[in-house]
Amino acid sequence: LGFVDVEWSLGETAVERAVDSLIPETILESVTCDQLGAESPVQYTECQLQVSPQEGILLTDLNRKIFFQRHLSSPSIVFVGVDPRDKMFLHPNHAVLGFQKPRLLSPPGSTPLNRASRDCRHGQL
Repeated sequence: LGFVDVEWSLGETAVERAVDSLIPETILESVTCDQLGAESPVQYTECQLQVSPQEGILLTDLNRKIFFQRHLSSPSIVFVGVDPRDKMFLHPNHAVLGFQKPRLLSPPGSTPLNRASRDCRHGQL
């Protein structure tokens, strides 16, 4: 998970800018995040993602490692997209769970500071 100020970018441009600032190379591995600790721009945890047209997006940290819940209300979501360049965040558990290629999902918001939340999603989109 990472939150990035994307200034006034919208749509795919905001997704690309957010992903580029968090994952400058093609692949970011969890080992790198672990080595950097608090200095890492990406903190990872296992989350449940719930989406509702009326309520918006609710992320729940299943381990309560980084947060308990984060809510992005429907009016604050202007675009949700998948990174078009297929950058990846890899964790050793991905192979154990049978995930071959996790995709990056990003909903840029329309808050006073336009921030993009970048999340990793496994499986079909």
